[in-house]
Amino acid sequence: RMFEQAAATIQATYYPLPELWNVPVEDARTAQLLQHADTLAIPFLQSPACRLLLRSLKTSTEADVALCLGALRPGASHTRERLLAAIHGGTATLPDWHVFSVEHQAIITRVLAPSKGALIFDEDLLRLAHAVGLSFADAERLRKAFGRRETTNHPLVNQFRAIGLTNGWNDRELDALLDWFVYMERYTYVRGHAVAMAHLGWRLARLQVYYPAHFYASVFDNLGSEGGGMYPLLTYATEARRKGLTLRGPSVNGPWQSTPADQVIHCGLVLLQAAISEETLQRLHAEAQHQPFVSLADLRTRVLIRERELHQLLAAGALDEIIPDRRQARWELRLDKVSQREQATLFGEMGETPRVDVAREPLRERVMEEYATLGFPISAEHPLMVYETVLSEHDLVLADHVGRHLNQSVMVAGVVVAHRTIHTTQGSLMAFASLCDPSGTLELTVREAVLSTAAVALHVGTVVLAAGRVSYDGERGIGLDVQRLTALAAPPV
Repeated sequence: RMFEQAAATIQATYYPLPELWNVPVEDARTAQLLQHADTLAIPFLQSPACRLLLRSLKTSTEADVALCLGALRPGASHTRERLLAAIHGGTATLPDWHVFSVEHQAIITRVLAPSKGALIFDEDLLRLAHAVGLSFADAERLRKAFGRRETTNHPLVNQFRAIGLTNGWNDRELDALLDWFVYMERYTYVRGHAVAMAHLGWRLARLQVYYPAHFYASVFDNLGSEGGGMYPLLTYATEARRKGLTLRGPSVNGPWQSTPADQVIHCGLVLLQAAISEETLQRLHAEAQHQPFVSLADLRTRVLIRERELHQLLAAGALDEIIPDRRQARWELRLDKVSQREQATLFGEMGETPRVDVAREPLRERVMEEYATLGFPISAEHPLMVYETVLSEHDLVLADHVGRHLNQSVMVAGVVVAHRTIHTTQGSLMAFASLCDPSGTLELTVREAVLSTAAVALHVGTVVLAAGRVSYDGERGIGLDVQRLTALAAPPV
């Protein structure tokens, strides 16, 4: 759906119609995007581990994307170093490589050439079993047995040994090959699965490169409003702004889906579904399509809407084009409510209620309302703007500059956009979190000593101040090993 929505808006804008699906599997600009791992908004390629692997593997083609997705699986991690060595010119070999004869090393190298000499996909192990002498059908049965962990005294294991010995493989070599089959117990991909995901991922990456406004409009509607993405809307809004795009908030007279126009994205009413019922939004959109609303009174006359939902529309800025000011509109809504209660009789005239000019709402109030309702602000680039007075007291490093301070102590601030807590093999707690500031996203590692006093700060949407040491992790890349974490309360408006 994400690709289809973006493709529809592109093809409605450009003539002659550009080809978006049957595209080359190599492209210099798309390769550059992948090698920089600028894929935070691309399904399948969003996670910190995947983005690190995209960089490490020097991903530049659709086939490379498939290889990356396969190498990301736990079962493939055992030989990932061999894959990286093949790409970077290192010397890492497969486990127990020394037990194989030169002739058999050559056979294995030839069989594993499509995966650059590593064991990445189920098919790699099937082809090795076939090279030893099993039929592909029996190799698949052996694979399934390993996948179900049913290999103790399994007849196919004995058959594999017997055929291998007959064909000149010795016991140590066969033991090493069977050890490789155990990797399947930790989950590996079939190549076709990775290829299918890469096929779509490559095309979405091309859309991000060549049609960024269309791409991010589709991201908002499919990864944000429906919760289909790994991150909240704030992350995608920050990424879109980093690409030079301007965001316009949803409007009762605006489109249902987010719509691109040059370098501007007009956010759709669909983004308000978390705060307002779809039924109400559909009624508003249908009425506006028939005739645009001209005032708040006009809207209330034509559409039956709950008071709570009306206030949510105000907070999101969806009524800004038909009202002079949000505070003034709220004040008048309260006065109308009081006037209705004070009506003397069923047929009585409502008394004259004095209208008061209310001070215009400050920018910080607008930003906080929009962030709370939409998930990202329209009136400012980022919700951290509200905290600028507090943050100005600290020497902060932006997320996209943290890599310049490897092994140094720094302080950062941002909004928690993802987190998870695990138990380590030693039994202690450890948390991983993603922090979003106006420059991008940063990965945090929070160990038990800090987590015991700061767990309350690790909730999506919390604004935090984090101090720690910049480090490099093989799974998550450059990040911050947190030594102090503080949640910031919203300053008074």
